[in-house]
Amino acid sequence: MELFSKEWVKDLKLSKKTPIEYTDKEDITSIAFYRDKDCKEAIKGFVESGQTIYARVTTRGLDDSDIALFIYKHGTVTEEETSTKGGVYKVSGETDAKGITVLKIKTDTSWLKEKQSETFDIFVLEGGAKETAVIMPNGRGYTERNTTKFFQMGKDKGILLLSMPRQDVEVGQSKTMVQEVNTEKNKCPRCEQDITLDEIKRICVDKKGNCLIKDTTMIAAALPYLNQYRKKVGINTCVSKAHFLAQIAQGTKFYQLQEQFKYSNPERMRGIFKSYFETFGSLSAQQKEAKRLSDLSKDSNNWAKVANAIYGLTHPLGKNHTNKGNGWRYSCKGFKQITWKDNYDKIEKYYNQYMKLKDEKNISWVSGDNSYKLKVSAKDAITSAFAYWGAWGINHIAKENSENCVREVAAKINTKLEGLNERIRYFNKAVEVLYVKKCLSGNSISSKDSQGTIIFINGMSHKYGTEFQKNEKNGLFTNYVYIKI
Repeated sequence: MELFSKEWVKDLKLSKKTPIEYTDKEDITSIAFYRDKDCKEAIKGFVESGQTIYARVTTRGLDDSDIALFIYKHGTVTEEETSTKGGVYKVSGETDAKGITVLKIKTDTSWLKEKQSETFDIFVLEGGAKETAVIMPNGRGYTERNTTKFFQMGKDKGILLLSMPRQDVEVGQSKTMVQEVNTEKNKCPRCEQDITLDEIKRICVDKKGNCLIKDTTMIAAALPYLNQYRKKVGINTCVSKAHFLAQIAQGTKFYQLQEQFKYSNPERMRGIFKSYFETFGSLSAQQKEAKRLSDLSKDSNNWAKVANAIYGLTHPLGKNHTNKGNGWRYSCKGFKQITWKDNYDKIEKYYNQYMKLKDEKNISWVSGDNSYKLKVSAKDAITSAFAYWGAWGINHIAKENSENCVREVAAKINTKLEGLNERIRYFNKAVEVLYVKKCLSGNSISSKDSQGTIIFINGMSHKYGTEFQKNEKNGLFTNYVYIKI
């Protein structure tokens, strides 16, 4: 319980149950963002650049103090160093008698540096810089400059998600008309638009429309990377976005980043991991091993043991799992659920050769315990999925709005076509949410009430690293251009 000066506890019983402790520690207790200066409409999700927002900074022990708020590009200031590189905005104000101040922030598109979206860190500096006049006994005086170096760091640091503004719709125009008129080269404007958390939540739903994402923490944190890196593997059309999101929805529901090994039914377990259990020969031996692992799997503390058995050296695909613990280490992880050391090695090489941003260092997903990054790091969890998409040449298949195309994409991800009906259902939902049928770059172009020319360009490309595909030197690409005349 925290009391401000001259404030009384209304409930005496509560005060007896909750001891009141005095502290003189000065601290920034919270930073919250609102769309109005009265701080009634809290901001959830992205802020469109150009909008004015308000930061409510709550402090302790800093009543009637000067507060300065700084906005930095995400990751440029760490707890180990107080570097000022990457700063885009500064605003200051004075706290009231309760240690609270509301600061006005005018966002700007220039902060994005031509990106569709970006994440920013918010830091608070108490005190700023002041000059105090000091009068000496001899009548002479001088000014004394006071500064502080207190940054708000760690878990209480504020986060701001900024995106490009949406196109305004004028009276008498439909959204489609506005988008088409303002799109460069007459391409579908939605193809270039960032995928949003709201869209993902509307796609990953059950048959009744209820969202299946139990925890949005990781996918929300991964969104900037999702929209930044998807184009590295050619996911730059509405239909390819729909295919990718549908496969992730079926595989992980956007939150299950570690394969779970709970199998209460031994026979079901034996059917799922058929290749492993067949190494035991006779049916009775297989059933005995299935019963043993099924019993172990009922306790999550044993899942590593189960994984090390199933994905171990005796498995036909486990020849490179030579070290103890490799089965668990290279079990399904990330939004794509990457399995087997060979596959981790393949996507690592693909990423380092084709997906790195300018001046980005090589990543490592194979050595040591780096494979675990795929389930604890939002960036690694999503970029590994893109690396798989690129290394297996899936984008060259994900071109059509059809169930047969979903089947072909699914076959690249799961040769057994497990969950195919669900993959199709998620894809159809993505087609609806992303307006794929209205896409000017897809196979569902509608020419009703319009005139123009459709040009189809086909060719060969190795841009997305198709050398990783067996028996394929180059990858096929198709470009659809709709030109109004």
